[in-house]
Amino acid sequence: MTLKPEGRIFLDTMVLAEMGNPIAKLNRLIKGGYTLVIPNTVVDVACFQRNPEWLRDQLQNGSIVIQMWMTPDEMVKKTFFWSSCQLSTQPADCFEDAIENLPNWDGIMMVKELMLRYGLSKEQWEPGQWVAPEPMTDEQKKILGVPDGATRTDILAACKFTGHMEIFDSYNAGYNRGLATQHHCGYLLNIDGELTDLQKK
Repeated sequence: MTLKPEGRIFLDTMVLAEMGNPIAKLNRLIKGGYTLVIPNTVVDVACFQRNPEWLRDQLQNGSIVIQMWMTPDEMVKKTFFWSSCQLSTQPADCFEDAIENLPNWDGIMMVKELMLRYGLSKEQWEPGQWVAPEPMTDEQKKILGVPDGATRTDILAACKFTGHMEIFDSYNAGYNRGLATQHHCGYLLNIDGELTDLQKK
């Protein structure tokens, strides 16, 4: 079955970490008939870690869909930056070993268990066409004053500092477009709770 991107919103962990009152904004979208889609990075969402019962309810009724690309152990094979606590973990063979010193490890583990119970493994869903992240334009770099090779964290900080969050929304849409397409999503959630229509260039 080919999933249509209309009505499917890709959730980005950096956006959810920066968003004010994210559960209320997600509830508004769910009530509007949208389906929220996230890969295995669901374990790195602080509002889910703090509201596991709410997340379980949404997973049960299909309002939120987890389409895993990696197993938990595969996620931590490399250095991993956790948006939910703004800390990095060193490469490890075991997920539990990697996160044992994080302050929110218990919340991460609760979401991990929900992911393993309700999420679709890589073998259970058919990926759409992936495309590489789109780079910032020279004009955007000039406005923000960021160098070539700036990280997404650097770009977000520069957008906040200069008051140009619209540049972050545009850049982040290009960054996530390929992932969203892979997960059959036509929309990306922005930090202000609004949507970017990825089907429009």
